[in-house]
Amino acid sequence: MLADNGICCIDEFDKMDMKDQVAIHEAMEQQTISIAKAGIQATFNARASILAAANPIGGRYDQSKTLKANLNLSPAIMSRFDLCFVVLDQCNKESDEKIAQHIVRVHQKKDKALSPPFTAQQLQRYIKYARSIDPILTPEAKKVLVEQYKLMRKESKSERSSYKITVRQLESLIRLSEGLARLHCDDEIHQSYVLEACKLLKTTIIHVESSDISLYNDIEADRNSSKVKFAKYKQHVDNIIRYFHSLHDKNETTCKQSDLIDFLISSTELDNLDDISDQVFFFGTIIKN
Repeated sequence: MLADNGICCIDEFDKMDMKDQVAIHEAMEQQTISIAKAGIQATFNARASILAAANPIGGRYDQSKTLKANLNLSPAIMSRFDLCFVVLDQCNKESDEKIAQHIVRVHQKKDKALSPPFTAQQLQRYIKYARSIDPILTPEAKKVLVEQYKLMRKESKSERSSYKITVRQLESLIRLSEGLARLHCDDEIHQSYVLEACKLLKTTIIHVESSDISLYNDIEADRNSSKVKFAKYKQHVDNIIRYFHSLHDKNETTCKQSDLIDFLISSTELDNLDDISDQVFFFGTIIKN
């Protein structure tokens, strides 16, 4: 409510009590807050953008799981955010050195260590003017928006997604397109703004990158590559499930591992495993896992 017509920044969003999560639904959906005290009911405006930060469960993000599985947040709240970004703390010598030098320089020289291209007053005037613009959706941009939404809906059904594309994401695309038009001080929403908004939405966390699956122990690792891509591993597991379904349809209750391995070899192409003994060992390890 205090951030009306502004930005509300929330840290430790995942630590929020359940009753507070329920209360924030109204603010994020209807941009109002209802308060009932001493028999008096009042509704206040909460027309604010929310910038929230949350920590994953256990303090470490598991790339083999979706975003929902990594956060202690209800799907209802997560679906109300237009963009979700995962910030991974990955070790990199160059970036670690630059960050350390920047922090030390700021501690040493304070404000003199920073030399921004624009002053705070210039940015305030720019933001104030940009927010006064009410861009209009052009017919060409409207057509692209519909086509992109249909394409994203189709893709979300076939790929591993952190959440499904719904009408709520379509509204997000419209808001992002309007924001990009204001960013460029443009009175019209062009196709380029719609395509950029789609790119933003696609590069958030809709498509989850999964870490490689380690198959072998240290003794077995030298026989061949000790890791396999998650997508390939999932494909092999799906083939195993499909084989068991075929046995169930035939009313068979037993299964030989050799028959299962033969089925997997015949239904999968392995470029880096030409030797039949390596293929048998590879699929046998997957079955054991």
